[in-house]
Amino acid sequence: MTTQPIRRVTTKRHLVGRGRLSWGDVQREASGMLCAWADYAGFHIGEQCRSVAPPYTHLWAWTADHSKLMRVRIDGDEGIVGLLWADPPGVPAIEVEVVSRTGLPWGDDGQLGRALPAHISAGTFAMYEPLVPLPATFVAVG
Repeated sequence: MTTQPIRRVTTKRHLVGRGRLSWGDVQREASGMLCAWADYAGFHIGEQCRSVAPPYTHLWAWTADHSKLMRVRIDGDEGIVGLLWADPPGVPAIEVEVVSRTGLPWGDDGQLGRALPAHISAGTFAMYEPLVPLPATFVAVG
């Protein structure tokens, strides 16, 4: 696995906390977005949202241009959803500073990365980290 150069950029984005949603509502919110998650079959990237909640802890979703990002903390058959928009979304949101960087959604030691197929471990991941008291990382690919 080759190490990707790290690029850091600070921008303003709009953060929306949707709170706890049923998995059906998570699916609707992720409509038109690509997703990433892990399950017993491995790490999935660039697929549509699953019809049922994955058994692990998170699902990330993004639009092709990264203008809308979603982070879901999975809790059984529900998800706790945050959205990060490049432009004001037309719903109540707070403008936040966001540090975006290239990186890997697993440890720097690369252990998980070595276990993944090459098309995943060699991908370009964008990590978006709002500068808020309870930070959460939003992930996008491409």
